Order: sequence, then C-alpha cells, then structure tokens
Amino acid sequence: MRFRSLFIFAICISACLPAYAGPVTGRVVDPDGRAVPGAQVLLLGGGPALQTTVTNARGEFTIVSPDTGRYELRVAFDGFRADPLVVDAAPTARDVGSLTMSVSAFSESVVVSAAQVEIPLSKASASVTVVTGAEIEARQVVNVSEALRTVPGMTVVSTGAAGAVTGVFPRGGESNFTLLFIDGIQANTFGGEMDFAHLSTANVDRIEVVRGPQSALYGSNAIGSVVRIVTRRGGRPAASGTIESGSFGTVRTSAATSGSRGALEWGGSAEYLASDGMNDRRTPSGEAITNDDYARRSASVSTGWRGPDGRALRADLYYGRNQRGFPGPFGTNPIGVYTGIDTVSRGRDDNWLTSVAGTLPMGTRVRTQAHASVAHQGNTFDSPFGGSESYSRRVTARVQSDVTLARHVDFSAGVELQRERAGSTFIPAGESREVPVKRTVAGYFAEGRWSARGRLFVTAGVRVDDIRRDALDADPSAFAPRPAFPANTVVSTNPKISAAWFIRPDAGSFTKVRASAGTGIRPPGGFDIAFTDNPSLKPERSVSVEAGIDQAVANGRGLLEATAFVNDYDDLIVAVGSFRGSSQYRTDNIS
Repeated sequence: MRFRSLFIFAICISACLPAYAGPVTGRVVDPDGRAVPGAQVLLLGGGPALQTTVTNARGEFTIVSPDTGRYELRVAFDGFRADPLVVDAAPTARDVGSLTMSVSAFSESVVVSAAQVEIPLSKASASVTVVTGAEIEARQVVNVSEALRTVPGMTVVSTGAAGAVTGVFPRGGESNFTLLFIDGIQANTFGGEMDFAHLSTANVDRIEVVRGPQSALYGSNAIGSVVRIVTRRGGRPAASGTIESGSFGTVRTSAATSGSRGALEWGGSAEYLASDGMNDRRTPSGEAITNDDYARRSASVSTGWRGPDGRALRADLYYGRNQRGFPGPFGTNPIGVYTGIDTVSRGRDDNWLTSVAGTLPMGTRVRTQAHASVAHQGNTFDSPFGGSESYSRRVTARVQSDVTLARHVDFSAGVELQRERAGSTFIPAGESREVPVKRTVAGYFAEGRWSARGRLFVTAGVRVDDIRRDALDADPSAFAPRPAFPANTVVSTNPKISAAWFIRPDAGSFTKVRASAGTGIRPPGGFDIAFTDNPSLKPERSVSVEAGIDQAVANGRGLLEATAFVNDYDDLIVAVGSFRGSSQYRTDNIS
C-alpha cells in the first residue's frame, strides 16, 4: 500500500509539471568548420535525466528540451571539447547555430557509475577514469584486463599466458573487492570473485572505473571499486570485422555492429580467440608440453527503443564460453621441484547474462527506472584426481525514481532485491550430496545531488542492505567437517559523500578539487561459507577517504591529476592455518 501510494502521488505531481517543448537544433563542427558526425550532444538542467542525441553525417542534431527554465548544452567527442552553451528554454523550436570543438586531451562523456543517475564526467566528484573505445582500439587491446592496466590505483595480476587467472586489485584491496557490471548487469560470482582474463573488448564503447568503496550506490561487493563495461549501441549504423593471427598459434576473429533507425537502436558483437600457448615446446628436461592451450567465444546482443520524451525500453544478452589447459609449473629443474607436465587438468567456463530495463518519465521532473537481470556462471574442472563442477546464479530486480526537487537539486531513491545461489562439488552435506548456499539481499537506497553556479557539485547517498543467508546443512566429512549453520541476517548501512569544486572553471585551463568519503561491505562468499566451521562469519568492510586535484594545462591539451587516499579494510576473512592459536575456527575475521 505504501509503494502504491507513492506511485499515485508521483503521477499526481507529474500532471502539474511542464511538458517537453519544441526541439532544439544545431550543428557541431571541428576547429576548421567541418561537420563532426557521431558527436554526442548532452542536455543538462532539464530534469533528473540527461537528454542525449548523436549528430548525423552533416554534424546536425535535434534534441527535445523543456519549455521552461534554463539548461546547458554540452558536446562529447573523443579528442575534442567544446565550451558549454547556456540556453534559456522557450516553448517553440529554436536553432543554436554551430558549436565549435577544439582539440583537447580530455573530453566530455556521460558516466553512469559515479552516481545513481547519468552525469557528465566533468561534474563527477568521485575518482573516476573512463577508458574509451577509441583508446582501446588505438592500443590494440583485446582484453578488458589489459585496458585496466593504465588506470591509476588498479593493479592487474595475471598468473600466466592467455586465459590464465587474472585478478584486479583496487588500491591495495583483494581481487574480489571490485564489482563488475556489463551493460548494467552484475557479473561477479556469489561473493564477488571475478576472473578478468576472459572479458573481450569487442564492441566496447567505454570502460568506467570508480575507485573507492561504492556500497552506498551498489551495496554488497562494491567494497573497493566498481568497473562498468558499456558496449556500443545506437548512433549512426556501423559494422566492423577483424581477422588476426600471430605467434603461439594465436588466432582472433571478431565482428560488431551498432546503430539506430528512428526510435529503434541496436548493438552486438561476436568474437573467437584461441592460442596454443607453449604447446609443442619442450621443457629443459625434454618433456613435451601439450596442455597450455586456450580458447574463448563470446557474443552479445543489445536492442532498445527510445521515445522523444525520454521513455525507453532495453534488452541485453551476453554469453561467454572459454576453456584452458593447466599444465602446471615447468621450467629448469635443478633441485627436482617439478614432478612433470600435467596433461589432464583443464577448466571450462560457461557464463551468460541477460536483462530487461525500462524508463518512464512523468513530466520533466520525475522519472522511474526499472531493471531486472539474471546472471549464471558455471565451471567444470578435470584433474588427475577427478572432475568437479561449480556454479553461481543471481536474479536481480531494481526500481528507482529520480526527482528534480528544485533548481540544481536532484534526488533519487529506490529498492533492489537480489537472490543468490552458489553450489559446488566441494560444498557437500555428507555422502557427496551437494547443498547450495542461498542468500537474499534487499537494498534500500537514496541519494541527493546539489550544484551551485556550475562550479560546486555535492553528492550524498546512503544504502541499507538487509542480507539474509538461508540455513545450511551440516557436512560431516572428515576432510573439513562443518556444523549445521542456522539462518543468518546482517543489516548494513553504508553512506557516502563527495564534492567537487572548480576553482578555475575555464574549460581550457580549469582547476578542480574533489574529495569523498564512504564505506563498503562484502558478505562472505560461497566458498568462504562452505569451508568454515564458523557460523558467525561476518562480512568484510572498508572505510575510505580521499582528496584530489585535476589541472588542465596548455589550453586543454594536457590534464594532470593527483589523488591522496586512505583505505581501512577490516574483518578480512582469513584461513587461519598456521595461526591456529588466533581463533577456534578454521576461518575467521581476524585481519
């Protein structure tokens, strides 16, 4: 009844709000006056949501604006910038003429990972880095993990050649402290684990990285950073293909397409990558290597409809399959450490993600967004000791309302529900009977955003997570006995506040200072729970404070950034091992 009352109240409010008026038209040109096709035009200040459009082949754009108030037009295009244009709204159509861009080391873009709504990168008060698709193509990077190597504060560690386990460690945190989204779908397994070795850059429009805990926005597992992969969709129809081959028997083929026609838009890609690794080589002792190969296949499809008044529908599907052999360590062997090449061990992953989302505006000051997704990660592993299987599944539903309360004051609030399930051959309950670990997370969140004169931006938010794990049967095995665990509930409140101030607002030589503070949480994962005899294992937590300054130099041709931060990770889950005297349990929160 409460949600129904709020919905009816929002509809009543929207009936009194001004509607969208006639379109605003214009043209984007480069420093020589030539048309810039494919540039993104952003409308700010017209409500809680950004209005965006893309210029056509002649550099022309048309965007719908409110019929009252004052708003701002900005242009986003890689390698260029344009001064924002302030326009007073009018109830009739109008043309703003030509918007001239200049060469710049930094470009405006829309980011969706630093707040509950889309915001321009220039107004982000969090520590955000955007790796664009153009940069990825210029560097000829085929893996997301390689694209992340240049991001400050993110340490990428690979355990071997192509396809080897690859972790991303944010600002001194663990490899499961980074929450990953692919087109808005959470891709981590139960507990936050993510192998970045198998993520393709095919058709990637940009990769957004927000450093520091983001649990106020995203809840569980956003304890150290958030990485959001956004694929290309919409714009001018385009298609591309690649065929490559190289050393170590490496072959890669890919194809991608994106575009729009009227209100319909699409995007999609397919990729195949294979490498023989060190196969057919011999170790110094003369053994032939036969199990170092890797292959992956991935495909994604995105389609949507976008109305002129902000209404939108979208559906996404991602599928990935990979397999790799694990020959074990090999090399020179002067002291007899290596016992021989492993020709049996091989791992296979099958992952798919799917989602549907919709946006419903109610006038120009209220909109409601809904998003539902399903994620499945499955793994099989063969070894000389036998085979094993594991899986992780997650169903997520989210509803959010965004409201413009007053000029320069926006507010968002909503609820998110998750149902997670993890199972494995190694999570038994006697007589090899597998038992799943199940958990339900209900997150309630709110965020306010305030700006002043286009120079000061403040964002404050909080999220309360109600984390409930189901009861778990006992495991009487002699190897790792586990008592029966009763159902467990943890209620966690995670706030965050951030601010940015342009001391010098000039676009070509701006000086921007920023600061933020927030907390994060990571509940125990499936294996954390399965391999402990501790029924009271607590979530891992973090507290972070940071401050930074961004300085544009040489009339926008260079950008210097400096950030100082302090992270405090607490209640880390540690396998006690040789520190047995530190705890009565095999695993505990002792670090």
